[in-house]
Amino acid sequence: MAKLITDACSTDGFKFITESVKGKDKPPMYILEGVYAQAEVVNGNQRSYPYELLKGEIERFDKEMI
Repeated sequence: MAKLITDACSTDGFKFITESVKGKDKPPMYILEGVYAQAEVVNGNQRSYPYELLKGEIERFDKEMI
């Protein structure tokens, strides 16, 4: 059985913007600004990711998810 991996983070420092789509039956679009990943820095889960690994994963995320 697959396991869901989650990561807890603080929303401190994020700016939330909600844009509505008028006349459409679509949910609102959310725009986030802020740091969502840092390489070579210990995060809240005591993990540190090498720059090259994180760079590749962020590029893949941008290509597949955005």
